[in-house]
Amino acid sequence: MSMIATRETAATDADAPAAVQPSSLAHLLGPQAWARLHPAVRARITAQDEGRTWQVYRGVVDIRVTALGWLFVQLARLVGAGFAPARSGLTLTARVGHSPALGGVVWDRVYDRAGRTVMTVRSCKILREGRLEEHMDRGLVLLLQLSERAGGLLFRSTGYVQRLWGLRLPIPAVLTPGRLDLTHHQADDGRFRVVLSLHHPWFGEIFRQDGLFEETSP
Repeated sequence: MSMIATRETAATDADAPAAVQPSSLAHLLGPQAWARLHPAVRARITAQDEGRTWQVYRGVVDIRVTALGWLFVQLARLVGAGFAPARSGLTLTARVGHSPALGGVVWDRVYDRAGRTVMTVRSCKILREGRLEEHMDRGLVLLLQLSERAGGLLFRSTGYVQRLWGLRLPIPAVLTPGRLDLTHHQADDGRFRVVLSLHHPWFGEIFRQDGLFEETSP
């Protein structure tokens, strides 16, 4: 990956990254792939894009992590990437909505166990120059590729960038945990399943978070 940095000016209302507009993910997928999605997945993504109201999803997740994965998880937290510790039965509550100020769809996630908060994570998915990116609070950016898989969605990372002092600094692949995959599929019982995994190029899957979610009241 190139180490050439690009200048990123401070965002204002006039020059903020282009917001995720209604049906923007449909545009990225293309009409044929969008039509192949499960109707409930299409409806959920459209509601998130339009951002008329905030959506709240809640579910229980199981997390597995290898020793190498644990090391990368600790390092990732320093730059704002949120990977929860390896535990079973964590409750994850995600509040999702459109933020005009940030120019995209915000995901606020709270992990808790027995009513006690374990960690919180915030990120914002935006469209920048026609490409999908996920921005973390401390400047880490995931470059994402979106595709349809078996009626669901696959978000796959194609690179990592660190925003620092107005620059966008590509992170060499050797310093990253590898490819990030996030899948979103509808389950038969009305809930939806989200699997987040990290795949190291040498050591395979080093982190996996698997959970079933349902929409709840805000």
